[in-house]
Amino acid sequence: MQKTKLLDIAKELGISVGTVSKALRGYDEISDSTIAKVKAAADKYNFIPNSIAVKLRSQESKNIGVIIPDLKNSFFIDVLKGMILEAGKQHYSIIIKESKDSHKLENRCVEELLVQNVDGIFISLSNNTKVNTHLQKIKESGVILIQFDKISKTLQTTKIINDNYKASFEVTEKLILKGRKKIALIRSSHNSENTFKRFIGYRDALLKHNITVDNELVINIQNLNYIEGYNNLHSLFKKNKKIDAVFALNDNAAIGCLNCIKDLGFSVPKDIAVVGFSNSEITSLVSPKLSTINQHGELMGKKIMNRFYEEKQMLKEKKEVVFENITLETTFIKRESS
Repeated sequence: MQKTKLLDIAKELGISVGTVSKALRGYDEISDSTIAKVKAAADKYNFIPNSIAVKLRSQESKNIGVIIPDLKNSFFIDVLKGMILEAGKQHYSIIIKESKDSHKLENRCVEELLVQNVDGIFISLSNNTKVNTHLQKIKESGVILIQFDKISKTLQTTKIINDNYKASFEVTEKLILKGRKKIALIRSSHNSENTFKRFIGYRDALLKHNITVDNELVINIQNLNYIEGYNNLHSLFKKNKKIDAVFALNDNAAIGCLNCIKDLGFSVPKDIAVVGFSNSEITSLVSPKLSTINQHGELMGKKIMNRFYEEKQMLKEKKEVVFENITLETTFIKRESS
């Protein structure tokens, strides 16, 4: 069966080849309706741009695409640092895309990277991603796909994550062993795998020490940031809930909680201990300095890049690629707030 070409799609829709090409790349100058028609026709014929479909592994672009949910997140910045350090050793360039935690934008990022003929795509999924058809498209194109941090468990790829359960369990237990019994958990309302495992670690540590889980102390926040951390903890105090520790699954939210506690006249950590998650740079600049969990993002970035080299070599040698599930340990950083 003859493969569909850009010209075939252009003829069917009565538009130019250039318009079809730009529509597939999502150019702003092309209307949304035209982009939708072109993509529908491409899907109908299972069309993949020729630069992807026929590229040989020996004809490398030396480009890697990385899709992350949030460029302001210090953890992802650390991951990118690690990738860039390792990529430079073999003269690869990194193309960075931000999904802004949007599945629709994430899908567009994938399409743009495939058109750019990248050799690999590394992705941390948005909280809103529920289906993985766009990831399957990467695999079908022959581009190496590696998932990290936020992943799709059902898709067969190499996956590199932190041990979120263990990190949360150990921090909660450390607080309990310091005499803290009323520990508030500040978590994301998005039910991602990461958030779920961190919650289960918190819960299991409480149960191990015969402490009942108080659901009113589990605060679900849509956006884990400074303002939401501050405001939601303030609301908890208005309910006259007694707490002696706060464990926030994000450093910015933890700092919001820390300042809320101080503004209400409590002492940190004498009255209430505070622990964050990620070890962003600001954690050592606030007062008191914030205890937190180091996810070792730079190490993760290096691991991802080196795993790409391994899979690339397997393909070059025409060997079956054996996907790996790699779990990296975290480290508790004790500072003044706990």
